Amino acid sequence: MNLQYSQFITRTEFHKNRIQQMIHGNLDGLKEGEAVDNKTVIERFFGMAGAAGSSYCGDKDCFIGKYHGYGNPIGIINGKLDGSLNYNRNGCGALETEMILMPGESKSIAFILGMKKDAEAAGIINEYENPEKKCKEELNELIKFWHGKFNAFRVQTPSKEFNTMINTWNAYNCFMTFIWSRADDALWLFPTVYKYIAETGNMAFLDEVISYANKEEDTVYNHLKRAIDFSMNHLGVHGIPVGLHVIAGMKTGLSVALRKNDFQTAFPYRPDL
Repeated sequence: MNLQYSQFITRTEFHKNRIQQMIHGNLDGLKEGEAVDNKTVIERFFGMAGAAGSSYCGDKDCFIGKYHGYGNPIGIINGKLDGSLNYNRNGCGALETEMILMPGESKSIAFILGMKKDAEAAGIINEYENPEKKCKEELNELIKFWHGKFNAFRVQTPSKEFNTMINTWNAYNCFMTFIWSRADDALWLFPTVYKYIAETGNMAFLDEVISYANKEEDTVYNHLKRAIDFSMNHLGVHGIPVGLHVIAGMKTGLSVALRKNDFQTAFPYRPDL
C-alpha cells in the first residue's frame, strides 16, 4: 500500500455509534454515477453495539499522539478521545464508551467492522442491539457453515497431524482460494486428477458426476475439458492465457488486467494440454 497516496484519498465521519471511512473520499463532490480515473467512493465502517459511545477519533495521528506508539496512544492515556476526524490524512477508527459495573455484574459490547455504505452500516449495527445473543447466533451459524464445508470430504489416517491438515487447513485454503479466485485455479485440476488416478488406478473416477460452483453437474472428464476451453478462449494479445480479474497477479506480484498476459496461468496450461 502506498501510504502517501492513501493519506490523500480518505476521510472519516462519526455517525452516532460508528466511524465511517470513505476511500477516495475526496471524490464526494461527484454526481451519482460519475467517476474520476475509474474510481468511486468506497465506504467501510467501525461500529459499536450494546453501549452508547462517549467519545470518538477518526484521525490516527491524533489518536496515537506525538512521541507515542501503539503501546501508549495518547487517546487512551487521556481517558477520552478528542473527536478528531480525518480528511486527506491518515485515518483510523476509535470509539470509547463509559459504563459502571456493580460487583459481579457483566455487560457485553460488540465491535463491528464492515465494508458497507452508511445506511447499510447503521442497519447492521442495529441487529446487534443484544450483542451477547446475536454474537452467539452468528458464531453458531459460522460453525455450522464451516462444518458443512469440511464434512464434504474427510480422511482418517493414523496421523492426527495429517488428518488436521487435509480435513481442515487444506479444505479452508481451497475454499478461500476459490473466493479470491484466479483464472488458473481450474487448471490445477489436471495434475491433481492425474496424481489420483496414477496412485489408485481408478479410471472410473473420470466418469463420476460432480457439481460445478453454480450447482450444475457434469463428469470429472467434462470438468477438465471445460477448464481447458475456458483458458483457450481467454488469451491475451500474445496468445498467453490471462488472469480472470484485474487483481489476478497477486501471487506473482504482476499487475494483470483482463487483456494482458498471466505467465503463472500459462505454466499449468501447457502441460495440461
